[in-house]
Amino acid sequence: MPSFDLILAADCVYFEPAFPLLVQTLDDLASRGKPEILFCYKKRRKADKRFFNMLRKKFNWAEVDSSSYPHAPTESCGRFR
Repeated sequence: MPSFDLILAADCVYFEPAFPLLVQTLDDLASRGKPEILFCYKKRRKADKRFFNMLRKKFNWAEVDSSSYPHAPTESCGRFR
């Protein structure tokens, strides 16, 4: 499988039983290089917080200020590496 420079995900956090699989998939894809992962989401429930805590165990995280992007959604965005 090829390596990636960027992985973009949006609205992927809604089915809590799949959280471990999503984290593992992102980890597998990131292990093939050093991609930047941009993850946009709407803060909805406590389960979302659990998902991002799982991601933080494997990745470095920084919040992205979406106000500097004219067409950015109102959701929150994070950058993982």
